[in-house]
Amino acid sequence: MDTYLKRKDLSRYYAALTDNVVILLSQKLVTWAQSISISAKHFLFWTSFDVEVVSIHAHAPGVT
Repeated sequence: MDTYLKRKDLSRYYAALTDNVVILLSQKLVTWAQSISISAKHFLFWTSFDVEVVSIHAHAPGVT
């Protein structure tokens, strides 16, 4: 997670907005993902989010 975005080129990312949280997804992630689910939950003063990625094939990066 990178929260310091000043002067960064974000043109190579897809932006997903959920509950006022912007999540930037790399184009490479989108190309090998069969589906991507993003959800956000509120608890007291903070918001947590969950990103679930289902890969297209078993040999995709990050798949165990």
